[in-house]
Amino acid sequence: MRVNVVGRHLALSNDEVAHAQAEAEKLGKFFDGVNDVSITFEREHTVIKAEIICTASGGKRSVRRMAK
Repeated sequence: MRVNVVGRHLALSNDEVAHAQAEAEKLGKFFDGVNDVSITFEREHTVIKAEIICTASGGKRSVRRMAK
Protein backbone atom coordinates (compact mmCIF):
# COMPACT_ATOMS: atom_id res chain seq x y z
CA MET A 1 0.00 0.00 0.00
CA ARG A 2 1.27 3.45 -0.91
CA VAL A 3 0.94 6.13 1.77
CA ASN A 4 1.57 9.79 1.01
CA VAL A 5 1.66 12.33 3.88
CA VAL A 6 1.79 16.07 3.08
CA GLY A 7 1.74 19.20 5.24
CA ARG A 8 0.42 22.47 3.80
CA HIS A 9 1.33 25.69 5.57
CA LEU A 10 3.01 23.70 8.35
CA ALA A 11 6.10 21.56 8.76
CA LEU A 12 5.61 17.94 9.81
CA SER A 13 8.32 16.23 11.83
CA ASN A 14 9.62 12.81 10.84
CA ASP A 15 7.86 11.32 13.88
CA GLU A 16 4.52 12.83 12.84
CA VAL A 17 4.89 11.50 9.30
CA ALA A 18 5.87 8.04 10.58
CA HIS A 19 2.88 7.99 12.96
CA ALA A 20 0.45 8.99 10.17
CA GLN A 21 1.90 6.31 7.89
CA ALA A 22 1.63 3.63 10.60
CA GLU A 23 -2.01 4.54 11.27
CA ALA A 24 -2.81 4.53 7.53
CA GLU A 25 -1.32 1.04 7.16
CA LYS A 26 -4.00 -0.21 9.58
CA LEU A 27 -6.75 0.70 7.09
CA GLY A 28 -5.94 -2.48 5.17
CA LYS A 29 -7.32 -4.50 8.09
CA PHE A 30 -10.73 -2.84 7.83
CA PHE A 31 -11.13 -2.25 4.08
CA ASP A 32 -10.32 -4.77 1.36
CA GLY A 33 -8.31 -3.68 -1.64
CA VAL A 34 -6.95 -0.37 -0.31
CA ASN A 35 -3.88 0.36 -2.40
CA ASP A 36 -3.32 4.11 -2.00
CA VAL A 37 -3.77 6.50 0.95
CA SER A 38 -3.14 10.23 0.77
CA ILE A 39 -3.12 12.25 4.01
CA THR A 40 -2.94 16.05 3.88
CA PHE A 41 -2.56 18.22 6.98
CA GLU A 42 -3.34 21.90 6.49
CA ARG A 43 -3.13 24.87 8.85
CA GLU A 44 -5.70 27.67 8.56
CA HIS A 45 -4.99 30.33 11.18
CA THR A 46 -5.18 28.35 14.45
CA VAL A 47 -7.07 25.34 13.03
CA ILE A 48 -5.33 22.23 11.72
CA LYS A 49 -7.35 20.24 9.21
CA ALA A 50 -6.72 16.72 7.96
CA GLU A 51 -7.96 15.13 4.76
CA ILE A 52 -7.63 11.40 4.15
CA ILE A 53 -8.28 9.96 0.72
CA CYS A 54 -8.27 6.17 0.30
CA THR A 55 -8.29 4.60 -3.12
CA ALA A 56 -9.20 0.94 -3.43
CA SER A 57 -9.02 -1.52 -6.28
CA GLY A 58 -11.60 -0.78 -8.93
CA GLY A 59 -11.04 2.97 -8.55
CA LYS A 60 -13.31 3.35 -5.52
CA ARG A 61 -12.45 6.41 -3.40
CA SER A 62 -13.30 7.35 0.14
CA VAL A 63 -12.68 10.87 1.43
CA ARG A 64 -12.72 12.02 5.05
CA ARG A 65 -12.08 15.56 6.27
CA MET A 66 -11.74 16.69 9.87
CA ALA A 67 -10.62 19.77 11.79
CA LYS A 68 -9.24 20.15 15.26
